Amino acid sequence: ACLADCFCAAAIFIDDICWKKKGPLSNGRMGPWVIQKALIKVRIHDMTSTCTKNDQKKNKNTTLMIVGSVLLSSSVFVNLLLLLITYLMYRSFRSRDSKLSRLVQINQVTGMRTFTYQELHKATYGFKEELGRGSFGRVYKGVLGSEETNFVAVKVLATRTGESEKEFEREVSAIGQTNHKNLVELLGFCNEGQHRLLVYEFMSNGTLADFLFCASRPSWYRRIEIVCDVARGLSYLHEDCTRHIIHCDIKPQNILLDGSLIAKISDLGLAKLLKANQTRTTTGVRGTRGYLAPE
Repeated sequence: ACLADCFCAAAIFIDDICWKKKGPLSNGRMGPWVIQKALIKVRIHDMTSTCTKNDQKKNKNTTLMIVGSVLLSSSVFVNLLLLLITYLMYRSFRSRDSKLSRLVQINQVTGMRTFTYQELHKATYGFKEELGRGSFGRVYKGVLGSEETNFVAVKVLATRTGESEKEFEREVSAIGQTNHKNLVELLGFCNEGQHRLLVYEFMSNGTLADFLFCASRPSWYRRIEIVCDVARGLSYLHEDCTRHIIHCDIKPQNILLDGSLIAKISDLGLAKLLKANQTRTTTGVRGTRGYLAPE
């Protein structure tokens, strides 16, 4: 057994019991009183070196396997990451191209003007005079061109989100297909980078909500005229448009009055567009929370 063991240096016998000893050997005694017998192994060649080399070879193979596994896993992870990044970039470019294509189509069909952000920033004097605000953005007073009387209302939509993006496309698409004296006219839009703005005709007398509760209350005759204006606008949206439109958020804050106190419907960002022969539709709750428009 000791001969086959690379690390055995000697075998000690006491009666029928044998102990193997590793080198270096120490504390040996020799004398007539010693009853143990020691057999010292003399090496013909360096067995320890051979064993050590074998162990080193095994350790080296194990290390190579571990390194290979780590490199393979890292390579697979990097490839998957590159595929994911490529897919996300493809989706992003495809979505952007699709949106640009839709807006180009709208622009071609309606003939609306496309503004740059710099033009509208200058027209509103740096978005200085705020006319109002809603859930998706704010409205500012501006002047187009050199004439100081050519006022417009510029609606700046909030930071680009899924809902505000849909509202922008719906409003441009819906109003771009309409032409009625009781609807606020959309003059153009801006879709530049993260900026999305809508340019409307300016309504000098503000909202119906403010008009009803101002210091000089409107007469009942004037109120009836306003109601008839709103009814004519809704009738046009529901019946006479190329594509029927359900406003979904009719309320005094979305009825504006021009200089002649003619009422006009605004804010079609939540509108529902119907198909040519469609007479009924279902929709989730839209518009102001806790309020459902009579439509």
